[in-house]
Amino acid sequence: MATTFEVKGLKETLDVFEQLRVDIGDKKAKSKILVPAAREAMQPVLNQAVQNAPVDTGGLRLSLQVEARR
Repeated sequence: MATTFEVKGLKETLDVFEQLRVDIGDKKAKSKILVPAAREAMQPVLNQAVQNAPVDTGGLRLSLQVEARR
């Protein structure tokens, strides 16, 4: 008794992966996805760091920022 199966949608899945590869790009390319996603993901961390920073002169609090790049 042989078992057979059929996979549907594999080409579409591979097309999506290819589009992600194009969007993300290599290290020399400007990322359309990773950099903005990293910047947005780190925003809560920045907010918490600003809240927890000591306020002697306020300089540390003002200097905190999120920087994301490839």
